[in-house]
Amino acid sequence: MELKADAGAILDHLTSAQRQRLDALDAVYIELLSSDGTPAKADVEALADAVVALYDLVAGRRSGLENPA
Repeated sequence: MELKADAGAILDHLTSAQRQRLDALDAVYIELLSSDGTPAKADVEALADAVVALYDLVAGRRSGLENPA
């Protein structure tokens, strides 16, 4: 099953603060991918936790993190 979504429609539902967080997460993701070496496990996990927290915020739920720090 292939999921298709209109990115513009999705972004229209985000608040300005949520868009800023998404932009910041995108920048961190690009930085991790463009590094010369393999990213540190802690950095990858921190990014994943931040993505889950943003998703939960957008979905109106409490964080679903397994190990919130």
